Amino acid sequence: MRIGVDIRETFGEKAGKGWYTLNLLKNILKVDNQNEYILYSSQPNSFFEKYKNVRLKCIKAKGLFWHVKARKDIRKQNLDIYFSPVSYVIPAFIPKNTKSIFTVHDLVAFLFPWGHNKRAVLIEKFLLGKALKKATKVCCVSKNTKNDLLQEYKGTEKNLFRIISCAADNNFRKTSGEKILKNIPQKFFLSVGTIIPRKNYVNLIKAFSIAKESLPDHKLIIIGKKGWSYKKVFNTAYSSGLKEDVIFLDYVKGSDLIKYYNTAEAFVFTSLYEGFGIPPLEAMKCGCPVISSHISSMKEVVGQAGLIIDPKNINDVASAMIKLSKNKKLRDKLIKRGFAQSKKFNWEKSAKKMLNIFKEIQN
Repeated sequence: MRIGVDIRETFGEKAGKGWYTLNLLKNILKVDNQNEYILYSSQPNSFFEKYKNVRLKCIKAKGLFWHVKARKDIRKQNLDIYFSPVSYVIPAFIPKNTKSIFTVHDLVAFLFPWGHNKRAVLIEKFLLGKALKKATKVCCVSKNTKNDLLQEYKGTEKNLFRIISCAADNNFRKTSGEKILKNIPQKFFLSVGTIIPRKNYVNLIKAFSIAKESLPDHKLIIIGKKGWSYKKVFNTAYSSGLKEDVIFLDYVKGSDLIKYYNTAEAFVFTSLYEGFGIPPLEAMKCGCPVISSHISSMKEVVGQAGLIIDPKNINDVASAMIKLSKNKKLRDKLIKRGFAQSKKFNWEKSAKKMLNIFKEIQN
């Protein structure tokens, strides 16, 4: 088969969707040397050149113009399948002779539009329904996302959907725990994710302010690029008198991020909605105990391996931070469970599931 894949999200500083695309495709290409893959990008990428069954298509255009040119080439290449790991644009206008597979990561645009980019909300609401009607198969990163889709698009055939889970990269692991990073606090809680309203950092900081009364030596480190409404998060820290105690770091590359996970007292994930949520698994693989929201997909991802909290209740979050910091037996139990839970999700397994979907729709 000739399979086209949109790989634009694999460049530069990647968030969850970028890592999903890169890790899934990388593991597919490790085991599949039968199918031909045409990878569509917007800039040169040497990473995939080592695979003999790969052809790179660099379309130097932005926004809508990129999609128009890519669609034109898809028709020209006479692809059997076009797989879009992130965008709904081409799946919504796929050429008639090409089978379409795309991934739905979450329904933030529908369920939490106030916490999402307004332009993205309009585009997703306009395109997702069209893409579903033309899809051969639709991948969902969690059972929760699948259920959200079935609820939003009632009457959609259940057999259209397949679960292709995310995972933490294999590089995340328990290390010696040495303080290799400069100026790292002795005791700190860690949270990772782009600074946007849905990540609920305002409540996390308020909870930390309460916890700090019992844990005066602790700091809170938030790692993530600045998204929309980030100033409210910064202002909350400053107005709470925590300017020196809440440390904001921008994007941190994987090798350094591993060190933060390994030295943190606990990882705190107070998000209000996640299609999947990779950071808790990264923390677990590094032996960092997890405090997690009870919302959306997090019950699937964290299972019984974390201390589960109500992200809207700052006293609940603060209580969990204090409890986990002072109870070594609980910490050890959650660390052990975390290692086991993180092993349930891996990119090799997800890649094999994806290949089975390709084979399924070939017949």
